[in-house]
Amino acid sequence: MLARRHNGVCAGGSNGITARGVIAIKIMFVCLGNICRSPMAEAIFRNMVTQKGLHDKIIAASCGTSGYNIGDPPHSGTKKILASHGISHEGIRASKLERRHLREFDALIAMDEDNLADILRLKDKNATALVKLLSDFSKGGWVSVPDPWYTGNFELTYELITDGCATLLDYIVDTMEREKPGV
Repeated sequence: MLARRHNGVCAGGSNGITARGVIAIKIMFVCLGNICRSPMAEAIFRNMVTQKGLHDKIIAASCGTSGYNIGDPPHSGTKKILASHGISHEGIRASKLERRHLREFDALIAMDEDNLADILRLKDKNATALVKLLSDFSKGGWVSVPDPWYTGNFELTYELITDGCATLLDYIVDTMEREKPGV
């Protein structure tokens, strides 16, 4: 699973230590440009984690498989849909996927099959991260999160990401419960 796979230390070692000194599970959401889908997933997931009081145990981040938008804030459509649901995008800036992310994060969650293929091309023998599609955690039976950069449908993107993130978080929490000492 995700938590504590590496002799009591999550992938990334000291990079997975929170301000409280707690070893955290680190999740990286991945899309093409890191301005629409993956920063939306990062913000939604962070919000869910905070609402469950797990911000010291689970860390969310995002990146893109391309370097088109490095340093840019989320797309205005992403910011608008997040704001309409009371979710902050504070501190999110576009970055590019790097091979080291496959060692530093416990899971890389792709928005679509192309993103998944790009991640898997970077995977080498040192990679420790679980690599999955967000739809693998879906209750709705969908396969990919459509890119609203092309579709313009930020609401559908929000709904799909919310579905996948909720199920992903439930999976992580259930796994953390099973992995507690004495359970």
